[in-house]
Amino acid sequence: MNRVFATRDLTEDQDNAHLILHLHVASRSAMLLSAVGSVAAVGAATAAAVRRRPALLFRRLARYNAAAAVLGPAALGPLMTEGRMRGRAEIEWQDRSWRILLNRGQNAMDTGSAVGAVVGAAVVPALLPASLGVGTLTAVLAGAAIGNLAGGIAGVASLPPKKEEA
Repeated sequence: MNRVFATRDLTEDQDNAHLILHLHVASRSAMLLSAVGSVAAVGAATAAAVRRRPALLFRRLARYNAAAAVLGPAALGPLMTEGRMRGRAEIEWQDRSWRILLNRGQNAMDTGSAVGAVVGAAVVPALLPASLGVGTLTAVLAGAAIGNLAGGIAGVASLPPKKEEA
């Protein structure tokens, strides 16, 4: 997010604190729901069912992850942010958003998840055969959710090790 929002020298000068915090939590909640949805889809399509109907797993993965792409940012993220920050002073919003913008790992995850979401939204619809019965919008949303999760993990994994202080 530090590529989109300027980081100020002082916490109390940080602009767009509410927007930064809402976007941060919305993105992470989509990532969380994508992980939960993927596990749920695999669990729902048991090994026996997958052997008989392999398309079942891909259909469920697409639908659960499409739901994650919508419900995370639209419902869970705002509820979590408001639940945690309700009644807090403006300086607390500014402090949290300022710390997010300065966090090296968070910036790597933000970059990775944004790139992953775009790539996933473009690639997954092209890879899913029409015979699966997954609509284009569902495939795009599922690709964005899966890409968000994979890209965020890759972004953090690509960080060089932290230098130890002497």
